[in-house]
Amino acid sequence: MFYQRVVNGEIVEFTIDGVNQLGKPPIPPVVPIRNKWPMILQPMRILAQPQDKGLGDIIARTVGPLGGEAFKDWYRRLFGRDCNCNVRQEAWNAMYPL
Repeated sequence: MFYQRVVNGEIVEFTIDGVNQLGKPPIPPVVPIRNKWPMILQPMRILAQPQDKGLGDIIARTVGPLGGEAFKDWYRRLFGRDCNCNVRQEAWNAMYPL
């Protein structure tokens, strides 16, 4: 998953799969907004609630009680940095909106 932060039209930070990258991307990938979810993700749509924006919210709400905060703490202790779950959640919401 690709994430970039743009300030005044210039990329100031970018990550790939939650890992900060040094320098600037050679060609920033375009993340398509998909109106149609892949067949394998279709069952997740039935779990949607009115406040959900997309797939990221559904997964966060569904998996969170099973160890969301515990996973984040474990990841932070093991790797010494944040897991960037929130960034991934927003990216999934953008790719697969409701």
